[in-house]
Amino acid sequence: CCLTYGAAYMCRINLSCTVDKMAAGMGRDISAISLLGSIQAIVYAMGQFLNGKLINRWKPGRVLLFAALGSSLCNFAMGLVTSYAASLIFWAVNAYIQSFLWGAIVRIIATYPVSRSHTSIMVLGISMSAAYVVTWSLIAALLSGTTDWHGHFLIPGAVLLLTVPLWFTVKKICPETESLQQDMVQRSYGQIFRYIWQEKVTIYCAVSVLLGALR
Repeated sequence: CCLTYGAAYMCRINLSCTVDKMAAGMGRDISAISLLGSIQAIVYAMGQFLNGKLINRWKPGRVLLFAALGSSLCNFAMGLVTSYAASLIFWAVNAYIQSFLWGAIVRIIATYPVSRSHTSIMVLGISMSAAYVVTWSLIAALLSGTTDWHGHFLIPGAVLLLTVPLWFTVKKICPETESLQQDMVQRSYGQIFRYIWQEKVTIYCAVSVLLGALR
């Protein structure tokens, strides 16, 4: 989980490392490229809000396999396209696919004993920090002498792709994902929205989306 999440995080924060190069390469101004980041934040927040119900219906190991493979392919696509319109589409799709990751990981960690779950959460935090270091320092340093922005997407995409085979052997490396029972009450989207409205969660959701737009 931690390896996949760290690699996937690289495929989410890599855009900010190459805004200048991407703007120059596509002949766009920086504000146009920055729009990709705003779209990413909004789609990611809405995806987490909508996908929780879907994640509860599927085995989390398969969700992580889908998300890792999908996000990797989106980053490869971002590294190969030259069209600004296409990049908007691929980056929005990448954000939506990535929104599946956290819910699936939480479901897996929820099956662990308390001591192990605490360790897993700590390692997840470390994996996020490591993703920042690798993306902002190592990859940025590697490509600093060039005007090429494609590598900022191709390299993280390749790293994430390396984690995909792990989830084909999920029964061996993470048996909890195969035996995880769906003990949550299945509710319709209408019931979920009514619950959110009654519990005043709408305020939190609105603030989260607004913060995502401002980013």
